[in-house]
Amino acid sequence: MDGRDGKKWHADCKSEPYGNASMIDPQGRLLCRCDNKKVDWYLKRNLAVLIQEDPKIIQLSFQPKGTGHHGDEFFMNGLANCCVVCGSTSELTKHHVVPREYRAHFPIEIKSHQSFDVLLLCCACHERYELAAFKLREMIAEETGIPLTIGGVQSLVDTRAREVAKAATALLKYGGQIPEARKQELRQVLTDYLERPFEDTELEALTHLAYQFPTSVERPHGARVVESLPDLAAFVYRWRKHFVTEMQPRHLPRGWYVDHTVDHATAPRTPHPPAPAQSPAELSRLLVEQVRLHGEVDSASFMREQGLGEAAFKLLYRPPYARGLVRVTIPEGRNVVRCEDGSPESPATSAQAGFPAPIESAEAGSPVPTESPTTSREEEGVSM
Repeated sequence: MDGRDGKKWHADCKSEPYGNASMIDPQGRLLCRCDNKKVDWYLKRNLAVLIQEDPKIIQLSFQPKGTGHHGDEFFMNGLANCCVVCGSTSELTKHHVVPREYRAHFPIEIKSHQSFDVLLLCCACHERYELAAFKLREMIAEETGIPLTIGGVQSLVDTRAREVAKAATALLKYGGQIPEARKQELRQVLTDYLERPFEDTELEALTHLAYQFPTSVERPHGARVVESLPDLAAFVYRWRKHFVTEMQPRHLPRGWYVDHTVDHATAPRTPHPPAPAQSPAELSRLLVEQVRLHGEVDSASFMREQGLGEAAFKLLYRPPYARGLVRVTIPEGRNVVRCEDGSPESPATSAQAGFPAPIESAEAGSPVPTESPTTSREEEGVSM
């Protein structure tokens, strides 16, 4: 297994590969799932506020320019921390379905903020697949006429200058530990090279003596293959299909399939309701009033009428927006919100609840991140 392809996460580690925290926009629409590292990054910069601790939900305090991965089933669902092939939860590694030697040379709009083709494998399954993946790489090399070994810097090496640099380094760093006989041999190397006696003050300069001289640079195999591809999407699909055929994974995430679009910007999305015109505090007050008036409110009907998603609706009947409400499923199979104890109330305004009111758009000058954290779902793609 290529060790660079992933870091191990053991079952007893405090941090798991997928944190599955929810990030929602100011209107309550789910933008993506992310790990705790990204959550902390947004919270520390006051770019989001924590709505719920378990499961963790944060709401952006600025209006993003896009809707992230909203509507894409793969990115909307929480991901299981297990091997997608055998289901093991120990010794997990991140596997790049398209090897990074190729993906590194993809256009930036395809390779950035994309975790769709990064799956979890246990060490045993990862090692087993790497053998099959190498055979496909060899096949690609044969088809394109670009050998796997090509690439890197071609250079000439002055072996004598290299010997001098190493001798000077040994004397400078370890002179007090080297036996006297060996020390004299090293000194003689320097004397012969300079063709004169040398001073100890010259050792530092001699350690930096140039001995390697580049003559040409060959483009690596991955870069040349990507440049030669007539259809980049077909190349990605080929690797996905190869992985599925070879490994027969039984635990693939929901929404992951071979012909899922390669370009995030054109990914198929399920229809989603428009952003609600009212603030969460106003919607919560409306919900409380309807519960007081009718005794209960049908959850699905309220969400449909107000253009709310599930994540946004969950905020409305809980503190700090409302108290005294409970959401239950009644015998008829309907999901309703009703009074829990006493009279329900909606004590919080947006500002009291810790949310900016009103929320300006990013174009109007609200805070926008200037850097982003490195995360396992790297990248979950909230466009700002």
